[in-house]
Amino acid sequence: MPGRYLIINADDFGICRETNEAIEHLFNEGRITSTTVMAPARESGDAIARAAKNKKIRMGLHITLNSDFNGDPWRSVAPAGEVPSLLDGSGNFYHDTERFYNSAKGRAVQRCGGIRL
Repeated sequence: MPGRYLIINADDFGICRETNEAIEHLFNEGRITSTTVMAPARESGDAIARAAKNKKIRMGLHITLNSDFNGDPWRSVAPAGEVPSLLDGSGNFYHDTERFYNSAKGRAVQRCGGIRL
């Protein structure tokens, strides 16, 4: 087949500073070809700044609908009033995926994922 390519993606850009440093290093070494940023994650601003400065970094979006860690709650990048079924009583994404599955409404998932309705 002509035009075959191997894409090596580094997931979870923005989850922590150490991950961001490792991903940037791997781009500079030519060992990965893409990454996806988790916009609600605590260090996503650092990840985005690195990608803006380093033209080797090719970045996409990792759609995030829950908090990965119980002690580090994340907020939606969509306005809370538009996605209430995705949020707990404190306005954060659910950490417990069962609570997410029982609460999430399709339109909120579409809105939070940046999908045009």
